[in-house]
Amino acid sequence: MSQRRLSTIVRCGALCTACILAFFGALQLTGRVARAEPPSHWTRLRGVVSAIDLNSEPPTVTVTSAGSARVISVNSDARVYVEDVTIDSRLRGKLDDIRVGDALLVVLASDGRVVELHDIFRSSAGTVAGVSANALVLGGGTVVTPSSATHVTLDDAAAKLSDVHVGDRVTVRRNPETGELREIIATRPVSAAPVPPQSVRITSFFISAKRPLRAGESFDVEMHGTADGQATFDIGNFVTANTMREETPGLYRGHFTIPDRFNIGGTPVYGHLVVSGSSAPRAEAPAELSAATTPPAIVDVAPAGGEPVNTTRPNIYATFSSPADIGIDVASIKIVVNGRDVTQAATRSGSFVTYSPSSDYADGAVTVSVHVADAAGNAATRSWSFTIKTH
Repeated sequence: MSQRRLSTIVRCGALCTACILAFFGALQLTGRVARAEPPSHWTRLRGVVSAIDLNSEPPTVTVTSAGSARVISVNSDARVYVEDVTIDSRLRGKLDDIRVGDALLVVLASDGRVVELHDIFRSSAGTVAGVSANALVLGGGTVVTPSSATHVTLDDAAAKLSDVHVGDRVTVRRNPETGELREIIATRPVSAAPVPPQSVRITSFFISAKRPLRAGESFDVEMHGTADGQATFDIGNFVTANTMREETPGLYRGHFTIPDRFNIGGTPVYGHLVVSGSSAPRAEAPAELSAATTPPAIVDVAPAGGEPVNTTRPNIYATFSSPADIGIDVASIKIVVNGRDVTQAATRSGSFVTYSPSSDYADGAVTVSVHVADAAGNAATRSWSFTIKTH
């Protein structure tokens, strides 16, 4: 519906028959009646993706819930979201981003049309430190043992576990509710081997981001290579096939703005170039990308809120973490006790702040406020009080 027509309805200020007819008439012309319903009229189905058929018309997704399977036809205007619960990330996606084995939340309008599909999974990532016949060992000692149902890819091609080598980067995808390991996505660091002179090539590829980014901030991507091609870039396995434009022969540029609920740490950015059907070897930007849109969490505090303590010099502390492990800006940490900034007398680190008073507090309430920000600038504050009671 046009903005002009919507504005006319708003200015009318009354639910006149003409306005109501115009409103719903416009929605019917655009085929979006389901979206006009209030969410309270929608139904939700949650289950596990057991099959996807992208070749049917319309495409279908089969969801298994409580032992029964339901085939759902997906209309073209359904919104698709891909959600990684590990890093609290939610991105707009496409139907082919949905994976068999993932958890799926389907939101249906009263007429049965699909309003939203939420593909939900849990991921972990790392560099392969060891490989055996039936398992991978990641840096830090995490052991990944696939089952016969686990799908393995290496550089976007189907692979076997034995194809994965020490030094490869791996993302492991699991169902967040059952823990079942459904997919191992491996990428191999780009080789520095020379490219034949007549081949399609990428001579340089880099991103402008120099620090972790937050929601609304953006970065540029620049590629130099063979002219008259189609260039794209990927942000790890999270956002792929982002288009780049050729501004002058052989110079390609792209741009990406960090959306809400996008939390990644130390993620490689890859460049791809295709000229007349021939592909250049994949390029990897020298700098990795980190971004956080979820503020750090102030997890534990002591003394706890409302707790009575029997010492006049209580040890006061708070612990915190950031969802994408991008790190806390230690310089941002501030602690205020009873309205007095005691930060300079406190011990601060990337995971906690602690303060030990140098003089006695009187019996009664003690108020504490802790402020912290992550390396991207997302901030969080937590305030609480406890009571000193020595008599």
